[in-house]
Amino acid sequence: MAPISPRTAMYDGHQRRCALGATQMRPGGKHGVASGPTIPYGSAYASPLVAPARGIYHSPQMVQPPRSCILWRYLLMLRPRLMVVRYVMAPTMAGLLLMACASGDACAGGAAARAAEDNVPPEGFVALFNGKDLTGWKGLVADPPTRAKMSPEELAKAQARADEEMRAHWSVVDGVLVFDGKGQNLCTAKDYRDFELLVDWKIEPHGDSGIYLRGSPQVQIWDLADHPEGSGGLYNNQQHPSRPLTPADRPAGQWNTFRIIMRGERVTVYLNDVLVVDNVVLENYWERDKPIYPTGQIELQNHGNSLYFKNIFIRELE
Repeated sequence: MAPISPRTAMYDGHQRRCALGATQMRPGGKHGVASGPTIPYGSAYASPLVAPARGIYHSPQMVQPPRSCILWRYLLMLRPRLMVVRYVMAPTMAGLLLMACASGDACAGGAAARAAEDNVPPEGFVALFNGKDLTGWKGLVADPPTRAKMSPEELAKAQARADEEMRAHWSVVDGVLVFDGKGQNLCTAKDYRDFELLVDWKIEPHGDSGIYLRGSPQVQIWDLADHPEGSGGLYNNQQHPSRPLTPADRPAGQWNTFRIIMRGERVTVYLNDVLVVDNVVLENYWERDKPIYPTGQIELQNHGNSLYFKNIFIRELE
């Protein structure tokens, strides 16, 4: 690393050495960093450094910055992941947000616009799951064509039985929606037309599930170890693509995030911020000769194994 002349940064009207951790370069260490001067805010690196998960540097010693560098302390808490740092920005909120976006932790939009607290929706979204109980959900009664043929009295009786079964097998544990592997799908009490849906999900090894859209299967969920093509595909499609563009799953036992956008009969799916379905028609599984229903409930699919969901948010589209 080439020698760099120290510079000072203005902060709160004072000339302060708001160094990025007041880092002192020393010889040796994992990256073999040569000795050099302290690097303050505003300095440009002669060569990039890769930021590890536990901080900005591997080999330099870290020294506490001045107490006035509060924004730097906030930046440390963001714990950026493997980010190439070429410039140390001035201590401004814009700089912090830009560095946070580069780390993938705090960018607005899509699945990245996650709530800071579990089950609290990001701006513009509504929580389908409140993190406390099954309010807003109901048990599954048959399929859309069968329900359409029921009288109101028949449907009400069937729904009461389905709700009782739902409460026996779906529960809330520490802010997580948990399914015990028995019973039926869990359904939203409300029907939806066009929407953007955010869902965090987790399965155990060999697990299988899916997200029904407008009561129709499905955006696929399964174990990447068993199905290398990955989750997110429109599994039951026959005439249109059914497989995801690329695998993007995290291993079984870890949380994954869907961002699902449905407009008309077309669906786009992001899995862990990776595009896996690009504006594909979702076919009507129940009545193959008809297009997908214009409205319907959203369902979390039972497939005979334990399931875990949280941060289920929806934004209805015009």
